[in-house]
Amino acid sequence: MQTSGEVAFKPGRVAAVDALRGCAALAVLAQHLALFHPWEILPSGTWADAVVARSLRVAADWGGLGVPMFLVLSGYCIGHAWQRSTTWHDFARRRVRRIYPKYLASLPLAMCLGSPADGPLPLVGAWPCDGPGYLAAVATVMTWPATDYRPFQVVYWTLTYEVAFYALLTAALAVPEPLRLGTLVGMAVVGSILTLVPQAAQFPGPTFFCCLWPLFALGLALALARRTPRGACLVAAAALAGLSVVDEVCRSRGYAPTAMVTLAALVLVDRARRPIPVGCLADLGRVSYGLYITHLPVMILVGRLLPASLTLAWAGAAALGTVAAQVSVAIIFRRLLGPPRVTARPALRRP
Repeated sequence: MQTSGEVAFKPGRVAAVDALRGCAALAVLAQHLALFHPWEILPSGTWADAVVARSLRVAADWGGLGVPMFLVLSGYCIGHAWQRSTTWHDFARRRVRRIYPKYLASLPLAMCLGSPADGPLPLVGAWPCDGPGYLAAVATVMTWPATDYRPFQVVYWTLTYEVAFYALLTAALAVPEPLRLGTLVGMAVVGSILTLVPQAAQFPGPTFFCCLWPLFALGLALALARRTPRGACLVAAAALAGLSVVDEVCRSRGYAPTAMVTLAALVLVDRARRPIPVGCLADLGRVSYGLYITHLPVMILVGRLLPASLTLAWAGAAALGTVAAQVSVAIIFRRLLGPPRVTARPALRRP
């Protein structure tokens, strides 16, 4: 029987969280297809033109909201992973295995298929070797916004935040065991409060991660709710305070409300007594990381194989074919480099 101090991550809950990841991945794909599709759509003179144009505008404006979804989900999942970890090096090793193999494998893909540095897409076609500092930044994913070095591929900027979040949680595990949970709660609260300080939330800089920390902290609070309800309330309150300025600090629209909607969905998943039917969205969510870091160069490759101008029908077919190719590459990445090991484990009891 599970008590209030236990932390259980059930298989049905994993599938539902994967489905939410799949929704976030679809949103980002839609945005990039709308903004960067490498072909011109020839007008057909029908009502369908207006529908397509409107759909592209909506996707371009709002597809980026998949990013705050990913960050809230990451806080929830990594919060559970943190509680299951016994040592800081065990946690760090799992995070490195989760991020770096696919990231390093995506670099040559972006190098071979990307556009020139001054081209219309934010990818580079050749290694911009700016010295050992740049190579070190790329190897550690500490490019912009952590430093002034330009990311090798534009989507890597979110990985920089993830690595910073992982480092903070690793540090919390490095303290003596009786102090770990309190240290994590304190770090989470301070990180969200720093978002309210304009000088701290600026980037590049050592505290660049503060501007998006409240999104991560929301998911983290829910992950901690069963083990430390009071600590989770403190983390959630600080995250909500920081969330009030996230849109302004990040110069983005809709991050805060999207984070709240994602949190509400996670609460439903976390409290569900029965598995939630999610269908193929869970499968998409399982390859969402590989899909995220490879979809832009694959889109460029497909665009090079197609005519520069397409009719409305052919443009729709090209978009579907592009998504199919992107998902296929993501599946290959997962098969070759291994899936993240998220499985049900015995519940942890409060010490």
